Amino acid sequence: MTVKTVVIAAREIALAERFADALASAEHRAIVVTKYEALVEQLVDTSNRIDLVILDLQLGTCRGPSLVQSIKRFEHFPPVLIFSSSVTSNNEARQLADLGVVGYVNEQCPAQQILPMLAPHLSPDSFNRRSSPRV
Repeated sequence: MTVKTVVIAAREIALAERFADALASAEHRAIVVTKYEALVEQLVDTSNRIDLVILDLQLGTCRGPSLVQSIKRFEHFPPVLIFSSSVTSNNEARQLADLGVVGYVNEQCPAQQILPMLAPHLSPDSFNRRSSPRV
């Protein structure tokens, strides 16, 4: 298994730590940030290879699709998952899709379901239905 680096960017530290604990239990590297500035620091740090960002759209003063746009400008723009309760409207969901957001995660899910929920994003090649054997 390849170790992945995941940034969990959420206003609530307890939420971010719950996801970080689940990722650490599978030996992935989780970086918890609770401020927009800390997220930017992680994304511009070229010594860090970020494989995935799990994002609360209410993280900073820049919110919603504007938040995704602001981090999309960085040279290495990793795949982004959004905490589903931070999406406020259908229109916002459409805008996020246009910005390349790869999906949504339910932050209320039980801890034991976090890894199975993130697995297709951590190892997308192993979940490719076209390359898997047919039954």
